[in-house]
Amino acid sequence: MKRNSVRLLIVILVIVISATFGYAQVTSTGSLSGTVTDPQGAVVPGASVVVKNVASGQEFTTETNSEGAFNVPSLKEGEYTATITKQGFKQAVVTAIKINVSQPSSITVPLEVGAASETLANTDGYRWYDDYRTTDYRAALCFA
Repeated sequence: MKRNSVRLLIVILVIVISATFGYAQVTSTGSLSGTVTDPQGAVVPGASVVVKNVASGQEFTTETNSEGAFNVPSLKEGEYTATITKQGFKQAVVTAIKINVSQPSSITVPLEVGAASETLANTDGYRWYDDYRTTDYRAALCFA
Protein backbone atom coordinates (compact mmCIF):
# COMPACT_ATOMS: atom_id res chain seq x y z
CA MET A 1 0.00 0.00 0.00
CA LYS A 2 2.83 2.37 0.87
CA ARG A 3 4.52 1.59 -2.45
CA ASN A 4 1.35 2.47 -4.40
CA SER A 5 1.06 5.75 -2.50
CA VAL A 6 4.62 6.68 -3.48
CA ARG A 7 3.92 5.85 -7.14
CA LEU A 8 0.74 7.91 -7.09
CA LEU A 9 2.60 10.82 -5.52
CA ILE A 10 5.30 10.63 -8.22
CA VAL A 11 2.67 10.59 -10.99
CA ILE A 12 0.90 13.60 -9.50
CA LEU A 13 4.21 15.46 -9.15
CA VAL A 14 5.10 14.78 -12.80
CA ILE A 15 1.71 16.07 -13.93
CA VAL A 16 1.98 19.23 -11.81
CA ILE A 17 5.54 19.95 -13.00
CA SER A 18 4.58 19.36 -16.65
CA ALA A 19 1.61 21.68 -16.36
CA THR A 20 3.81 24.35 -14.78
CA PHE A 21 6.34 24.22 -17.63
CA GLY A 22 3.56 24.32 -20.20
CA TYR A 23 2.03 27.38 -18.56
CA ALA A 24 5.40 29.14 -18.46
CA GLN A 25 5.70 28.86 -22.24
CA VAL A 26 2.53 30.88 -22.86
CA THR A 27 3.48 34.20 -24.45
CA SER A 28 2.94 37.15 -22.15
CA THR A 29 4.20 39.80 -24.55
CA GLY A 30 3.23 41.35 -27.87
CA SER A 31 5.24 42.90 -30.69
CA LEU A 32 5.28 45.91 -32.97
CA SER A 33 6.39 45.75 -36.57
CA GLY A 34 6.12 48.28 -39.31
CA THR A 35 7.27 49.82 -42.54
CA VAL A 36 8.68 53.29 -43.09
CA THR A 37 8.14 54.94 -46.49
CA ASP A 38 9.00 58.20 -48.24
CA PRO A 39 6.46 60.58 -49.86
CA GLN A 40 6.45 58.51 -53.07
CA GLY A 41 5.76 55.28 -51.16
CA ALA A 42 9.29 53.88 -51.53
CA VAL A 43 10.69 52.13 -48.47
CA VAL A 44 13.18 53.95 -46.24
CA PRO A 45 16.06 51.71 -45.07
CA GLY A 46 18.24 52.74 -42.14
CA ALA A 47 15.64 54.81 -40.31
CA SER A 48 15.95 54.88 -36.52
CA VAL A 49 12.88 53.60 -34.67
CA VAL A 50 12.47 54.21 -30.93
CA VAL A 51 9.47 52.52 -29.31
CA LYS A 52 8.64 53.80 -25.81
CA ASN A 53 6.27 52.36 -23.21
CA VAL A 54 4.17 55.32 -22.07
CA ALA A 55 3.63 53.99 -18.53
CA SER A 56 7.15 52.82 -17.68
CA GLY A 57 9.25 55.01 -19.98
CA GLN A 58 11.19 51.94 -21.14
CA GLU A 59 12.59 52.40 -24.66
CA PHE A 60 13.42 49.90 -27.39
CA THR A 61 15.57 51.03 -30.31
CA THR A 62 15.90 49.41 -33.71
CA GLU A 63 16.51 50.36 -37.33
CA THR A 64 14.60 49.66 -40.53
CA ASN A 65 16.16 47.01 -42.76
CA SER A 66 16.80 47.23 -46.52
CA GLU A 67 13.06 46.77 -47.12
CA GLY A 68 12.11 49.63 -44.78
CA ALA A 69 10.72 47.18 -42.23
CA PHE A 70 11.32 46.91 -38.49
CA ASN A 71 10.22 44.63 -35.68
CA VAL A 72 10.28 45.12 -31.91
CA PRO A 73 9.45 41.83 -30.16
CA SER A 74 8.72 41.09 -26.50
CA LEU A 75 6.80 44.23 -25.60
CA LYS A 76 4.69 44.18 -22.45
CA GLU A 77 1.00 44.91 -22.88
CA GLY A 78 0.22 48.62 -22.82
CA GLU A 79 0.37 51.88 -24.74
CA TYR A 80 3.46 52.86 -26.72
CA THR A 81 4.82 55.74 -28.76
CA ALA A 82 7.07 55.22 -31.79
CA THR A 83 9.51 57.91 -32.96
CA ILE A 84 11.04 57.48 -36.41
CA THR A 85 13.99 59.56 -37.62
CA LYS A 86 16.08 59.54 -40.78
CA GLN A 87 18.47 62.16 -42.18
CA GLY A 88 16.67 64.32 -44.76
CA PHE A 89 13.20 63.63 -43.36
CA LYS A 90 11.00 65.17 -40.69
CA GLN A 91 10.81 63.19 -37.47
CA ALA A 92 7.58 61.14 -37.26
CA VAL A 93 5.88 60.39 -33.94
CA VAL A 94 3.12 57.80 -33.64
CA THR A 95 1.19 57.87 -30.37
CA ALA A 96 -1.46 55.67 -28.75
CA ILE A 97 -0.10 52.39 -30.15
CA LYS A 98 -1.81 49.59 -28.25
CA ILE A 99 0.21 46.41 -27.67
CA ASN A 100 -1.79 43.35 -26.66
CA VAL A 101 -0.45 40.05 -25.35
CA SER A 102 0.14 37.39 -28.03
CA GLN A 103 -1.15 39.71 -30.76
CA PRO A 104 1.22 41.45 -33.19
CA SER A 105 0.60 45.11 -34.01
CA SER A 106 1.85 46.93 -37.08
CA ILE A 107 2.22 50.52 -38.30
CA THR A 108 3.05 52.05 -41.66
CA VAL A 109 4.76 55.41 -41.31
CA PRO A 110 5.16 57.72 -44.31
CA LEU A 111 7.93 60.26 -43.77
CA GLU A 112 8.01 63.72 -45.32
CA VAL A 113 11.10 65.43 -46.68
CA GLY A 114 12.44 68.08 -44.30
CA ALA A 115 14.73 68.72 -41.37
CA ALA A 116 14.88 66.18 -38.55
CA SER A 117 14.17 69.06 -36.16
CA GLU A 118 10.65 69.28 -37.65
CA THR A 119 8.15 66.79 -36.25
CA LEU A 120 5.38 65.00 -38.07
CA ALA A 121 2.87 63.55 -35.56
CA ASN A 122 -0.37 61.64 -35.85
CA THR A 123 -3.48 63.70 -35.12
CA ASP A 124 -5.30 62.97 -31.87
CA GLY A 125 -8.14 60.56 -32.47
CA TYR A 126 -6.81 59.23 -35.78
CA ARG A 127 -5.75 55.62 -35.78
CA TRP A 128 -3.22 54.25 -38.24
CA TYR A 129 -4.73 51.25 -39.97
CA ASP A 130 -2.80 48.90 -42.18
CA ASP A 131 -4.78 47.02 -44.81
CA TYR A 132 -3.62 43.52 -43.96
CA ARG A 133 -3.81 43.39 -40.17
CA THR A 134 -6.61 43.82 -37.67
CA THR A 135 -4.84 45.73 -34.91
CA ASP A 136 -2.81 48.10 -37.02
CA TYR A 137 -2.41 51.78 -37.51
CA ARG A 138 -2.06 53.81 -40.73
CA ALA A 139 -0.60 57.27 -40.76
CA ALA A 140 -2.89 60.25 -40.57
CA LEU A 141 -0.18 62.82 -40.04
CA CYS A 142 -0.15 66.53 -39.48
CA PHE A 143 2.55 69.07 -38.69
CA ALA A 144 3.13 69.53 -34.98
